[in-house]
Amino acid sequence: MQVLGKFWGEAIKTVVYILNRSPTRSLEGRTPFEAWYGKKPSVRHLRTFGCVAYAKRVVPSITKLADKSVLGVFFDYEPGTKAYRVYDLVGKKLMVTRDVIFDEKKAWNWAADGATPIETAAPLTVHFPGTVGGPTIAPSDAQAPESV
Repeated sequence: MQVLGKFWGEAIKTVVYILNRSPTRSLEGRTPFEAWYGKKPSVRHLRTFGCVAYAKRVVPSITKLADKSVLGVFFDYEPGTKAYRVYDLVGKKLMVTRDVIFDEKKAWNWAADGATPIETAAPLTVHFPGTVGGPTIAPSDAQAPESV
């Protein structure tokens, strides 16, 4: 995925956030989060970086018939909260919000002149050993080990 240069900081913060919740060999299969806090991290809230997101507008001047969502692009997780950082494409600013609907099958095409969402393949999900209810990867028929 291509991202504008001004969003590389957000991309690096997201990578570090995910790496801290991923098992490492140096901690013998535990995550850095688990080593620091003593409990397994939740991964249910993880979303695809750069996917299309619809954030709810919460302003006092909104009317019943006004648009209640803003088209944006998901970039990051807000530290210390359960909120997400979404780039508002209309207002050209980062929003921090919990009220978001993600369309992880669409990514934002920054290279196009009109800049529109494009369809992508289904998002990759990863299984973290030892987590309950977390996402898993199902091997395809081509990757299945041969039985002896």
